[in-house]
Amino acid sequence: MTRKDYETLAQTFAKEVAVWTGVPYANMRLRAIESMAARLANALQEDNPRFDVGLFMTNCGFSQGRAA
Repeated sequence: MTRKDYETLAQTFAKEVAVWTGVPYANMRLRAIESMAARLANALQEDNPRFDVGLFMTNCGFSQGRAA
């Protein structure tokens, strides 16, 4: 995969996070989105050891493990 592919994936997650951030009772949905993003990030790192999981998660809209 290319950097552009990684960016597209992160942007897709970020859009979904933005939709649910601030919505009452959406915490479970945000945790599920975060979990999916983290699992994907780990798989991408297995494919490319230089892949930065932390940067990906930040670009997905998560900061320090929680929705921004």
